[in-house]
Amino acid sequence: MKTGDVKLEKELLPGGSPSKAPAKKEDPGQAPVIVTLFPLLSMLVAILPGILKHSPGTETVKTGILVLILTGIASFYIKYYYGQLQVKKLAKTIIILGYLVSICLLLYIPNPEYYNFWMLGGLLVAILVDKKLGLLLHFNLSFLLGIAITMNVGTVLQVLVMGVMLCFLSGALQSKSTIIYAAIILLSMDITVAFVINNFKFDRISNYDYLLSMLSLLVVILLAFLISGLYYSMLAAAGDGTDNVGGTVLSAQEVGVTSVRTEEEPYAAMLSQGTRTDYSLLCDLNNVLLQRMRDYSEALYQHALRIGDLSRRAAKEIGADEALAFAGGLYHEMGKMVGKNYIEEGLFLAEEYGFPGELKTILREHNIKYEKPSSVEAVIVMLADNIVTTIEYIEKNDDHKFTEQKIIENIFRMRLDKGTFDSANIALRDYKKLKEFFVSDFSVKQEQ
Repeated sequence: MKTGDVKLEKELLPGGSPSKAPAKKEDPGQAPVIVTLFPLLSMLVAILPGILKHSPGTETVKTGILVLILTGIASFYIKYYYGQLQVKKLAKTIIILGYLVSICLLLYIPNPEYYNFWMLGGLLVAILVDKKLGLLLHFNLSFLLGIAITMNVGTVLQVLVMGVMLCFLSGALQSKSTIIYAAIILLSMDITVAFVINNFKFDRISNYDYLLSMLSLLVVILLAFLISGLYYSMLAAAGDGTDNVGGTVLSAQEVGVTSVRTEEEPYAAMLSQGTRTDYSLLCDLNNVLLQRMRDYSEALYQHALRIGDLSRRAAKEIGADEALAFAGGLYHEMGKMVGKNYIEEGLFLAEEYGFPGELKTILREHNIKYEKPSSVEAVIVMLADNIVTTIEYIEKNDDHKFTEQKIIENIFRMRLDKGTFDSANIALRDYKKLKEFFVSDFSVKQEQ
């Protein structure tokens, strides 16, 4: 092991002593509680309608056991990713209340296949906590609908497809400029799926009931938009929502909304590919330096996660060093914890913690004020940070006059014209791939 590797272990690992790269950490006092109580609470809520309606005991027991099993599966996911889920404010409350309320709406309201308000819980979890967990909870509720209520394969298939689309478009449902387009897509998809499932005819569905189904879906979309807006407003009012990042005042919504998926544990994928020990420590989200950044500013921490993940995926797209790009994105603005000249302060911190030379180079080159990027990874981090902060600034101050695609294309053209990529020797095919990647990763908006 290199000397720098030992220094990284001593400095970055909790406790300050050499050890192996730590696995994901759970909160030992909280994770077991939510894992244990979540399925039991869900089962209790599920059997209450049967008790109140004096339904046959076997039906009530069947529903309770089904909910217990399905929620148990979700609980395993929560336990495995608990360390990352708890980064989101009020995550436990959102998960538990969202799911339990959805069970109530599913079992208490007649004709839930039409009155699909129960979809709101999974959608809110996808928007505010974790997209994959939201999708998993929606699958649970859909299977409960099919087995305990409708026994109709077509209905289950339709709500499953709509759940996938809701979670896929969850990012667009948070913005005023995109919610209308997302709603049109979702309602159109609802019509299309129903049309296909019913053998390209609508005669099996009452127009009145079908209209109610569409209206209830629209209500779900609007409620998700309003509740997510209220959530981010509460965070901002509590002091967790704003900070100066990259020269732009960002809200918690702006730094937390993820077309990027910081929940996906990118560093774990890197470890499986044999990345060196120093990067396994640097990319461990539990290390001391990243926790220090989070304690200093939640907004700065979330911004770092976003740029890190975006840079990692961009590097993967063109076969560059994913670990280096991810680490460069994570630490590109860490100097803000120390002083105003964040480049110099970041380099001092990098020296103190024994960062690899190529990573320190990215910290120095990513904003172009000091030097042009000399590596493909530095180019990627520079582009990711530039694109994210520019789009957020324009969306916040320019009334959405430009589409995200137009902004990204202009940034690439401007950097090319100014010779920003000259020192990195980036291939033309990689330049095109990166531009296509960033355009596809952001939601394309039409001019207002």
